Amino acid sequence: MQLVFNRQVAEDLRNKYTVLELETVVLPDERKLEVFCVLPAESIIWEMQAMEDSVSLHEQFIDAIRNNDTEACMELSEQLKGRFGGELDSFYDTVVARCKETGSTVLTTLSN
Repeated sequence: MQLVFNRQVAEDLRNKYTVLELETVVLPDERKLEVFCVLPAESIIWEMQAMEDSVSLHEQFIDAIRNNDTEACMELSEQLKGRFGGELDSFYDTVVARCKETGSTVLTTLSN
């Protein structure tokens, strides 16, 4: 899986690849860094029939992060684990761990 840190590049890549939004990180200087992933075709080839449903669930997960909805994140992560060839499982685990440890979906950096 490759990471992309630019929305326009991510949008351009969507013409050829499956690109999913991950998180928006607020940097110490208050700039926002949007993070996307490009999924390798070999990881998702066997899931193409269910891809629309998987992408929709992932988008709901991202909305839950934005809305600081820890319960939705934890519930959706259970449905998402194993999808996308398992490529995003560690991302889902990290967000769920954050929800449990901090009671929030917000990613805090050392300066926050």
